[in-house]
Amino acid sequence: MGWLGKLLGGSQTKENLIRGLAKQRLAGDAAAAAFGATPAAIDALPLEMLMGLPEATIVTIVESWSQGRSQKISEDHIFHLIEAHRSTAAEGEMPASPTLDSYVKYRVSLEHADGAPLSAAHIEHCIREAREFFGSN
Repeated sequence: MGWLGKLLGGSQTKENLIRGLAKQRLAGDAAAAAFGATPAAIDALPLEMLMGLPEATIVTIVESWSQGRSQKISEDHIFHLIEAHRSTAAEGEMPASPTLDSYVKYRVSLEHADGAPLSAAHIEHCIREAREFFGSN
């Protein structure tokens, strides 16, 4: 369990993980606070809105990837399965021979292009925390 899970008392859920990661992103972000996007506002988000955040995209992809790996599915096939589930006809082309990091960055750039950009460091941190949460380090 990552430091976030320990901070939350060890009773980590997928929803708590997503909320915690989103709050980390917003902590100290004056621009986000000006629009009312504060860590406290994340706690008040209903699940439907929470699942629309970039952190939810990252955690969900890592969860699917982890499940595929536990079933001994090749990474390439895992990403094609995820892509088939998440894609629409108007999207870009999946990276050739993606890694978990490159695939997540690709999906975040597609699905959250209209929002404030996430730093590569935040995306990588979310991936690490989600991998640890799902036991796929």
